Order: sequence, then structure tokens, then C-alpha cells
Amino acid sequence: MFDDLIVELDAPPNRRAKCPSGKERHLTEAAVMLAYGMQILRTVPSVTAIDLHPDGEHAKRFEIVRWLAVVPHTETTLRLAQKLAPRAKEAGIEIVLVDELGQVVEVRP
Repeated sequence: MFDDLIVELDAPPNRRAKCPSGKERHLTEAAVMLAYGMQILRTVPSVTAIDLHPDGEHAKRFEIVRWLAVVPHTETTLRLAQKLAPRAKEAGIEIVLVDELGQVVEVRP
């Protein structure tokens, strides 16, 4: 699930001894942007929207749309989301429903 968050790169000579595999692990720039945005939304109550603008290359390396996918808010999707919420939480997945007016409803276990 988190494979596209981290990339492995060859360690430079001065840090190679600290990396048994010779590889360093780095968050992609788009993943960092997404993490900051999510943290702001969770911790600053007055913030209701965050705009992310990764350049084309960063967006290609990290599938932002896949991480931000949402489900329409209907009676059926709400029941299903409530049923799946405990398992989703264990996997680190948040469920969000969006109604026809764009209002966001987080479904928590």
C-alpha cells in the first residue's frame, strides 16, 4: 500500500557505510506535500481546503489521485463505509464520502 511513498536511491559515497544495502530511502516530494496538507487539515480547525500543485514529474512518480480518491455519499455507500471503517482504520486507510454539494463526511469506526 505504501510502496509509492518511498523511493530507494543509491547512497552517496560519504553515507554508503551507514546503509547496509547501499540504498537510502526517501519520501517523494509529492508524498511530502500530501502529508503536510493532510496534517494541516487535521490540526487546524479553521482550514477547510488545501490546494496541492506538484509539477508534472512529481505527480507522475506519486499517484496523488489514488491517495485522494473519494466515494459519493449515498445511503448505500454510507452503510458500506460504516461496515468497512474498522478494517480500513487498521490498514491506515481513511474513508471519506462527498455529497452532491461537495460536503465531506469522514466515516470513522
